Amino acid sequence: MLVKLFLICYCLKCSISEYPFRNISLSWAERVDDLVNRLTVDELIGQMSHGGGPSTGGPVPGIKRLGISPYSFATECIHGVMLRNATCFPQAIGLAATFSEDSVRNAAFVIATEARAIYNKFRKQGIYENYASISCFAPFINLVRHPLWGRIQEVYGEDPYLSGKIASAFVKGLHGDHKRYIKVSSGCKVVSAHSGPENIPQSRFSFDSKVSERDMRLTYLANVQACIEAGTFNLMCSYNSPVDAAADAVNAGVDLELSPDGHRSFFYNLTQAVKYGKVKVTALRESVKKLFYTRMRLGEFDPEYLNPYSKINTNVIQSKKHREVARKLAEQSFVLLKNLKETLPILKIINRLALIGPMVNDTGQLYGSYSPLIMQEYATTGMSLIALSKVAHIIKGCDDTRCKKYNSTAVKIAVSESDFSIVFLGTGVAVETEGMDRSNMDLPGHQEQLLKDVVSASKGNPVVVILFTGGPVKITWAMESKNVHAILQAWFPGQETGTALRRVLAHGGKFVTSPSGRLPYTWPRDLGQVPPMVDYSMKNRTYRYMMDKPLLEFGFGLSYTKFRYSNLSVYPTVVRNIGQKVKINFKVQNVGHYPSEEVPQVYIRWLDTKEEMPKLQLVAFKRTSAIKENRGLSLTFTIEGKQLAVWKDVGGFVLERGRIEIFVGGQQPSYLRLSNSNSLRHIITVA
Repeated sequence: MLVKLFLICYCLKCSISEYPFRNISLSWAERVDDLVNRLTVDELIGQMSHGGGPSTGGPVPGIKRLGISPYSFATECIHGVMLRNATCFPQAIGLAATFSEDSVRNAAFVIATEARAIYNKFRKQGIYENYASISCFAPFINLVRHPLWGRIQEVYGEDPYLSGKIASAFVKGLHGDHKRYIKVSSGCKVVSAHSGPENIPQSRFSFDSKVSERDMRLTYLANVQACIEAGTFNLMCSYNSPVDAAADAVNAGVDLELSPDGHRSFFYNLTQAVKYGKVKVTALRESVKKLFYTRMRLGEFDPEYLNPYSKINTNVIQSKKHREVARKLAEQSFVLLKNLKETLPILKIINRLALIGPMVNDTGQLYGSYSPLIMQEYATTGMSLIALSKVAHIIKGCDDTRCKKYNSTAVKIAVSESDFSIVFLGTGVAVETEGMDRSNMDLPGHQEQLLKDVVSASKGNPVVVILFTGGPVKITWAMESKNVHAILQAWFPGQETGTALRRVLAHGGKFVTSPSGRLPYTWPRDLGQVPPMVDYSMKNRTYRYMMDKPLLEFGFGLSYTKFRYSNLSVYPTVVRNIGQKVKINFKVQNVGHYPSEEVPQVYIRWLDTKEEMPKLQLVAFKRTSAIKENRGLSLTFTIEGKQLAVWKDVGGFVLERGRIEIFVGGQQPSYLRLSNSNSLRHIITVA
């Protein structure tokens, strides 16, 4: 007893720097235990109650007696540091369209660097507020399952494998490459099995999705597992049936609350819950340990000189290097949907060019939701394409992207006086965003009529359409019209929109960039091909289960060149256990006239199973470096044994005897009518 009393008295005289939780020679676990065990119940609850929110949810309070500063967990950074001066990358759906883990990792690395710079600046001023921290609610990994969902732009498409790979790359990019410290902590927004509705036909705050165990295992949880394996520091919970009490939330594993704007944190009810035995203090401590472990890994409790990230300053924001990374991502995200008579690339200066449509110069709509502040000195738009012509006519035609007011006469005059028309159509956050689903797939307002007027007035001259949307829109007429010569899906490209478009659309004397993006979701012809949004069954939904023929399939994207796949070899051809790996070797050769990057994709099909498995499943992909004309690359992909497993309602994932067909090519094997490449196939056996 005397020894214990001495130790307590001694510790009371310790300086803040001598607390064991600041001792870098101890393990992370020992330091976290020491810190959290010093906290009172009220302090524990305070740490759990301020995860952030629109304005009043954060920061978590400081603990002055221990020298612990306040901290905000609320920074959004899915394509740049939200609401701060920062580099704006393509919105998340555009990142997915790159089909490039390396490029996405680079983008996240830059975003983390700028987030750290902003945090360092504010921390030196003693400011701890939302969107100025180094804990990001990113990436957002819900899956696209309905074309009208308002948040499609924020996620990585419909396929759990693609989403998992892109999310893993983003997580690793945020964390950085230091052995001890992380640059920014990631937090995968899962909201599992909630991909709409936002507000149509029902509010997300009252809708309760019903999901089968099979769909949960094969679809909704697959990318969550990938995010966890990548090392994410937290997961965001879903909008399913609300919990009855704060104690229920904690006992279910919730560690941090993001409270609504203007409301007292629900977790403050934990005081009474502890009093009446509904939640144990040990449960609170375990929750808070996770929060402080994150902060320790960020370097908060170590001497600054040890942490290289503490030296990053705001000079890095919008550096030339960062802008080049954003520009490259924008170029790689563009998906060429149509290109009749090789209308693109533009090979010579146009005499008279018409730039038409509401998205031609609407920077706010080109950035997408959850974006950094618009820094006009770095923002480029469709106006950059003026350089492709001697004379340019610029007509928006609509008052905004909703296009309720439309000037048909001005559009027709501008087009009739031009040799080449580029039409900028789309949605933007004015039409689709969090809390706002679309009511139909139509182009907003009079936009389709605008396009038809352009075609009518062009008298056979080239018409190129550039679409800026998150979700798919109804473009069946444009795809089938012989007088709409090219269509480019550009998503919401961010600040480098104009620079990237100019490099992709035109031959600059020395060819720069061929479009090479791929669709990260299925593009239906119309809503008749899609089950209702409130139906969470995967039946007839996405390329994996859809029985109808869509307008454009997942993984589709044209190029200015052509590729030939050959020399396919697969080993082993017989798989006997789930630990085996299948090696796939093949060659891809550029047999066209332009250098271009390519996106080889590998799919499998279970030929003999009686289980309800996807009719086709992506199992590997990779964006190549640019392949020059008449040159090729030999590539090796690996399929993990677990990717060949089927789900059984009794038994879970197991390898099932039977044949599995493997496909290799630049897109899905069943859609070669518009493709720039062929498809190879091989059958292996599970014995």
